[in-house]
Amino acid sequence: MLALEGTTPLALRSAALVLAGESAVMTAETDGLALLAASVGPGADRHVPLGAREVVVPFAAAADHGAAERRSFRILLGPHNGSTRATMFVGLVRPGKASLHYHLYGEIVWTPSGPGRFHLADGGEELRAGSSFRLRPRQPHVVENTGTGVLELLGVFTPAGSPSAAYLAPDLA
Repeated sequence: MLALEGTTPLALRSAALVLAGESAVMTAETDGLALLAASVGPGADRHVPLGAREVVVPFAAAADHGAAERRSFRILLGPHNGSTRATMFVGLVRPGKASLHYHLYGEIVWTPSGPGRFHLADGGEELRAGSSFRLRPRQPHVVENTGTGVLELLGVFTPAGSPSAAYLAPDLA
């Protein structure tokens, strides 16, 4: 349950947008509360708003968008629903590995499940439930799903925009 200007049910796998200057209280009914909080500083660039604010966005209600090479994503929070400083999304990675690529934005990624592997030009590491990593803007990388099911990644990046904005690493372009 989210208390922010009233009470709003907060289903499992939902995102809540609490803006600067607001306060909110989250409480669990019976199953306990699992929370991943992300905050963005006032220095982050602001995207032009592209839609009305949504306070709570359930994962199931977020549209599925295709991305390159065995990937898709669901945007939970972004300029389309009131988050103008950052985008929060769930990346869905099918088994296999994409091309080395980069993004123009900085990103922090948390892995709720696994297995997988995170590749950088100078090495990499295994991904399992609870793993996280940070990407600087323009840092070439690959996330590989080494399992048989879908690998989920929860990402937050600034400035706000689309997770599909990916560019091939210079040696591949």
